[in-house]
Amino acid sequence: MLTSLTYYAEDYPPSVFYEGEVLRGISVRMLRAIWQELGVKAQPIEIVPWARGYKEIISKPKTVLFAMSKTAQRADKFKWVGPIYSVDYILIAKKAKYSNPSGYQSYIVIQLR
Repeated sequence: MLTSLTYYAEDYPPSVFYEGEVLRGISVRMLRAIWQELGVKAQPIEIVPWARGYKEIISKPKTVLFAMSKTAQRADKFKWVGPIYSVDYILIAKKAKYSNPSGYQSYIVIQLR
């Protein structure tokens, strides 16, 4: 079954990236470990822009996109494996330009001096 799937990923270090000609990254290692554990030979992984990979999994059966953030809007649309890792995103700006970060009250704001 895993050999009948088409695998897509985007170039997104440290999750997926090329080192020379070799595809590497946290998500690539995890997927290869799953294949090895299940006795499945390594499958081709197609590197595409994220929007194209997302379009492929929405429109075509038997497709896989990794790694993708699990959001409330996507949670029920797909079968999920993971999490592989978690990420926190931050905004950084010069203090002088954004000294009063109004509009960001629901977020944790840290000002560095």
